[in-house]
Amino acid sequence: LGRYTQNSGGAIHLVETPADVATLQVQNETDLAFVTQTTLSVDDTQTIIDALRQRFPLIEAPKREDICYATQNRQ
Repeated sequence: LGRYTQNSGGAIHLVETPADVATLQVQNETDLAFVTQTTLSVDDTQTIIDALRQRFPLIEAPKREDICYATQNRQ
């Protein structure tokens, strides 16, 4: 994927809140995936993920948990 500022033809949307999900405009609702920043709180990301899944039921999730172990321990 590279960095957020360098995508190669696809669309990358930065979503920081559940309210961002409500206004998100995508080209194809059946071809979506999300990733999260590994240093974010599990609780904080879960509310956004829940909003994404409610609005886009076919959205793909990472194959594994992408919140790092050290971050989880600090929470």
